[in-house]
Amino acid sequence: MGGVLVAAAGAGWAIAIDALTFAVSAACLAMLRLPERVAVQRSSFVADLREGWIAFRSRRWVWTFVLYFAIGNLLWGAWNALGPIVAERDLGGAAAWGTILTAVGVGALAGSLLATRVKPRRPLLLAALADGLFALPLAFMAAATSVPLIACGAALSGAGMALAISVWESTLQRHVPDESLSRVSSYDWFGSLAFYPLGLAIWGPVAAAIGVSVSLWLAFGLAVAVTLALLSVPDIRHLPAAAQPIPRRPGPHPLRRDST
Repeated sequence: MGGVLVAAAGAGWAIAIDALTFAVSAACLAMLRLPERVAVQRSSFVADLREGWIAFRSRRWVWTFVLYFAIGNLLWGAWNALGPIVAERDLGGAAAWGTILTAVGVGALAGSLLATRVKPRRPLLLAALADGLFALPLAFMAAATSVPLIACGAALSGAGMALAISVWESTLQRHVPDESLSRVSSYDWFGSLAFYPLGLAIWGPVAAAIGVSVSLWLAFGLAVAVTLALLSVPDIRHLPAAAQPIPRRPGPHPLRRDST
């Protein structure tokens, strides 16, 4: 849809319509009806940060996967920064790039649908392998192959990333206790996205120094290496789908009915 809007009305109108969708989202959020009072345990912001950090760092499978996401998003900056240049120079311009991005979206939709069906015994192993597919379009773009081939790689990449993120989020929810989940998730999102702006900033100068194609090959090689490094972590390969319940002493007023 974005490609059609750019071609039909121009980039400015496409971005304006995109901004309007955020206003619609804000209106939908404003219409949510939430409880007036929610029982919470009051604590300071600093205490929340400290407790969240302890819960985050105490689980090796969490922080290693977040580190992987951080490096992966830095490398994904090469795709977003250099892909349009390759499309303009070698593939025919905006229409080609719009086709490739459409393939990413279609693949992401397919991956999201697949995520509702899969029940992996080793969820993080599946997530690592699926997310590693994002290296494929980097290689196809570096080789300046045809638009259909790059689009196929982009579709697989989109499917893999959507599947991986869905499996990752559900794994967090199964294995991190409810009282720590939001704090761990905050560190997850912060760590995962912190390097993405840096990725957008560095790949232009890198390409100017060593060339666009070489830069994309470099990003591809690093993507493969970081995926293999993630798979070398035993916790990633062996974490089960469901956490084992924590035994609790019987009492008249348990804090939670069941705990994972």
